[in-house]
Amino acid sequence: MPDIQRFACLGKQDTIPQDSGAGKAGRARRAKRGGNPIYPRRAFLAFLVLHASQSINAGGIFQHPATFIPSITIEIPVRRPLIIGNWKMNKTASEAAAFIQDLRERVPASPNADVVVAPPFTALESVRNALGPSSWISLGAQNVHWETHGAFTGEVSAPMLRDLGCRYVIVGHSERRTLFGERDESILKKVRAALRHGLSPILCVGESLAERESGRTESVVTAQLDGSLAGLTPQDLATVTIAYEPVWAIGTGRAATTEQAVTVHRSIRLFIETGWDSKTASTIRILYGGSVTPQNIESLLASDAIDGALVGGACLNTDSFATIISVAQTQRD
Repeated sequence: MPDIQRFACLGKQDTIPQDSGAGKAGRARRAKRGGNPIYPRRAFLAFLVLHASQSINAGGIFQHPATFIPSITIEIPVRRPLIIGNWKMNKTASEAAAFIQDLRERVPASPNADVVVAPPFTALESVRNALGPSSWISLGAQNVHWETHGAFTGEVSAPMLRDLGCRYVIVGHSERRTLFGERDESILKKVRAALRHGLSPILCVGESLAERESGRTESVVTAQLDGSLAGLTPQDLATVTIAYEPVWAIGTGRAATTEQAVTVHRSIRLFIETGWDSKTASTIRILYGGSVTPQNIESLLASDAIDGALVGGACLNTDSFATIISVAQTQRD
């Protein structure tokens, strides 16, 4: 869970205008999903400032102090960076164990960033043993089936992953969507299965190059979110991480600029605020993925809109992955 900084201010708590915040459509969608029907924090703070300014005279004295009530606590989360290494179909069990041993020797533990490695299924047990029972690096999987057991050849269930020590699982990766035909409906089932069995889903979303060039990035990403998170509660989203991975940047060496990533991340956070509530939007971690390297990680994490990275090719080399982790550990300490 994110760290919380608490601030108190005085404000009038009577009636917030019914047309403030995200509007009627946003409130309806939030109610449909079971979200808390509060108004976005920005609108609420603006309302407080407006009423405070109307109650202060030219000398800086409250004209109507009786209309103000005791302090209101405003919680501003500090989201700890999360770095995830998605190994994809790379490394045997023995290679995986050697990699983890080398990585642990190169990078010390730090409370300033969370780190996850997601090896292929065949290397999960080897990596768990290499990490040990109290490692600061968490274990994740690259995929999960929504059923707990049954005649699903080649699939792996959430209880199986938990038994192997996994805490996280990647769902909806663009390679699963494009190469294996996964759609939002099945991805939602996977998200729900992960949550039921105590796994934290890492939901991937992102647009193709054609969709970006046609100006459809925001609509594509929000449609993926809408389909993959439908019906979840704010409590469910407390353990969900979103990874924005533009398809055109994955494995191409052509990363999105920090400005491009920040624009989409802010759009995602606004979508969560509108669909659920401002607290959920302010605490959920949103990562960037797509040709993340030691050369661009510092620029990406310079923005507080980017809460970490889902790393592909660069996580397969201990030098580059260690550098990425070290930047995350020190840039926001």
